[in-house]
Amino acid sequence: MAGTATDQSLTFMMLPMSAPTSRCSHHLPVIYVWAEGAGEVTDIEAAVNSLMGTLRGAGRQWNPYSESMARAEFRQRLLTAELGDLVPVDEVLRLVTGGDGWLYEIRWQDISVRRVQPNGSVEYYDAQVRALHGEPPRLPQYLIGVHVHEKLHWSDDDSRTEDEQNAQIRIAVKKFWAFEPSNWGIA
Repeated sequence: MAGTATDQSLTFMMLPMSAPTSRCSHHLPVIYVWAEGAGEVTDIEAAVNSLMGTLRGAGRQWNPYSESMARAEFRQRLLTAELGDLVPVDEVLRLVTGGDGWLYEIRWQDISVRRVQPNGSVEYYDAQVRALHGEPPRLPQYLIGVHVHEKLHWSDDDSRTEDEQNAQIRIAVKKFWAFEPSNWGIA
């Protein structure tokens, strides 16, 4: 069953597997573009850097091994998306936002994170990380990466979890359309 939420005249839905699938699941190659610009690195590396940025701060600690493992997982999933070989729902999910240029989220369910609490105790948890991208109809060979975030959960407040997820989707929608006048950085 699809989950829905309405906010600021936008309706967001996470659709079940029977919904149209992302280009990154069609078994045909596509090109991943990081809309904010890649700078000195590839678009995928720019997205990997942003994904790692979502998991920094708030007492989180990374050693060289665990950071390289997380980066490798992010990179491999994005490269698999470019090959068109992601598995719908488990690895990529369609987000219907009520307009053209559908958005999808590439999903990671278990990125291991070490966090030191203010009292000095250490905890480990598996983070759920999302990379949202658009697939504009006029650019059928591209995935346009626009936003990344860690999916936060409040075990005692499902509506807070849903509100936070919808806020992240709103950010992605705004970024998607903000980059549209520049053709999302594609020449």
